[in-house]
Amino acid sequence: MKPKQPDNTDRTTERLKATYRYLLKKEEDSSGAGANLNSKIRDTVVSAQIRDEMTANLKYTALLGLSIGKLSEASIHIQQNQYLVTRRDCSFNNLEEDDLLLASPGSTLNEVGNPRYWSWHQAIYQSNSDVKAILLGQPPDAMALAHKSKLPKKELLENAADAVGHIALCSPEIEDITSAVENATVILIPGIGVLSCAEVLLQAVENLALVNQWCKISTLTDS
Repeated sequence: MKPKQPDNTDRTTERLKATYRYLLKKEEDSSGAGANLNSKIRDTVVSAQIRDEMTANLKYTALLGLSIGKLSEASIHIQQNQYLVTRRDCSFNNLEEDDLLLASPGSTLNEVGNPRYWSWHQAIYQSNSDVKAILLGQPPDAMALAHKSKLPKKELLENAADAVGHIALCSPEIEDITSAVENATVILIPGIGVLSCAEVLLQAVENLALVNQWCKISTLTDS
């Protein structure tokens, strides 16, 4: 019988745990703030390139008019149970690196700073392993159509559904969202926003923009 090969995933987990314990002890010794601790761990786990790309993509979201004030939020899956998330009540317009937090299910390190709908993010990642990035925006035309409990008409924008994937309209109940994300990549939630789920954050942004334009066409043809 061949000897059991070491699990690289387990090794990575142990290294992360050791790093966390070291930084936590160091921060306690210096009586620093929890935010500083999160930043140190974040910078150890997440490369500067990934942080810069997330910041740029979310500023692009604001530039496209797909977010409103401090109501939008986003997250990306880094590895295993590690996620890079936007701080609660931050604005995509003037997003800075300090607005990006490292989060993990069950962690209380930055519990207060986690996104308002962090429970949705967690449930979606658990329900669909293909999703690696989640964006909650407020694209105006999509929001207006959702308020009327309608979805954009397929016949008005040929091949849009093929480009974006399935679109769903559902309540803010977490059970409805997790059920919808099994098939849908974009979910309209009346009164709250539009969830865009993709393998990379830039794709989530582009899908959100396409759906907003699609909804605008639908609204104009109804008037």
